[in-house]
Amino acid sequence: MITLTNVDGVFSSCPGQFSSQGDPPKLLHTFNPDDPMTEALEYAIDLRVGRGGMAAKVDAATFALNHGVPSVICNGHEPDILQKVVSGKAVGTFFTKAHQQQAAPFVRAMAAKEAGRVLSSIQSMQRKKILEAISEGIKGRELAILEANARDVAAAERSFNAEGWTAQKENLLARLVLTQEKLHNLVNGVE
Repeated sequence: MITLTNVDGVFSSCPGQFSSQGDPPKLLHTFNPDDPMTEALEYAIDLRVGRGGMAAKVDAATFALNHGVPSVICNGHEPDILQKVVSGKAVGTFFTKAHQQQAAPFVRAMAAKEAGRVLSSIQSMQRKKILEAISEGIKGRELAILEANARDVAAAERSFNAEGWTAQKENLLARLVLTQEKLHNLVNGVE
């Protein structure tokens, strides 16, 4: 189900307004109705047009999802929006039962990008402490990270064997492989 609206999707608070905690609104690329965090969302009430606003759209998309129908809420004013949604582009808010760790790679990448923006805006001493904690976390989970990467590489190889190899796939696989040296370089880059 694709619900077209006049905003880019579901936001953490009303677009154009700060939340009751003073936070600016953020577009939610995924929405899991089972996630307790969704209870904190604030929807605008605009009785001038339509009936129900965003809350009604979220309820309808959640109902559809609970009955096995994939759902997206997106901006109907965006050019070629239906083609973008149908082709799997990251537009609007995708309703899913998956938790953040199970989210699509582009969703996790967007979350990482947003975290990078937040990180760049904080005080340097606080940023240093955060980066040190990230570095220690990577070091402490080195074996688990390398094992998970080995499973990802094996899955990619199986997929490429089934689909047929191309130069592009070989390059992609080479970039996917994480060695102990690459992991140490990553840690050094964070520090």
